[in-house]
Amino acid sequence: MNATTDEVVAVLEKHDFSIGGATFDGGTVSALHWGITDASGKTAILEFDHGAVRIYDPGDKLAMTNDPEWPKMNAILDYWDKIGGTHALPGTVSSPDRCVRANFFAHHVEKVNDPDLAVAICKSVIVPSCVPYTYLIEGEPNVSSTQWRSYSDIRGRRYFFDIVTNPGYYYIDLNKCNLRKGASVMKFNTSENTDVFGDVTLMLKPSAPFTPMY
Repeated sequence: MNATTDEVVAVLEKHDFSIGGATFDGGTVSALHWGITDASGKTAILEFDHGAVRIYDPGDKLAMTNDPEWPKMNAILDYWDKIGGTHALPGTVSSPDRCVRANFFAHHVEKVNDPDLAVAICKSVIVPSCVPYTYLIEGEPNVSSTQWRSYSDIRGRRYFFDIVTNPGYYYIDLNKCNLRKGASVMKFNTSENTDVFGDVTLMLKPSAPFTPMY
């Protein structure tokens, strides 16, 4: 286990492991960005490309989406930073456009100390950067409608989950969980609990460990 972004980066730089995954939508290979942020706010962006691990410091960038590769995305964000977004922002559901919108709003919302308000502000930034539910573009499997969103209060150790078809969003309070080695695997069944909101930590139930698809 690692406690900081630097520790995770040190492990990844050794690259003494491999990552593989299943394809989807008739053979599409997932090409995702992974973000790591610790309680200090330090972030690293990861790309796994044909067995290579690429690690980037995002600098002052506050958003990411799945494609294109981070250097190209960074260039797009730099371009829009110069234009500004007060009077015009790209409005399509493409990955770069959504990233530009999220990055602009993240830089221009108020920074607050209230963790509940901070999560609400974070949600208000992410929602207009999502693909509307049930909206699809034929022939573009990398653009799919948003089915859920998650938010993390890293300092408060609360993980929020927001399923778009549910009336509210809820969270797990990790401070109330037994995370010691050997503790039981606990699960919250999202398909059986569709009308809950707030703290659902006490609704966690023992479960078998997660089984990968591949």
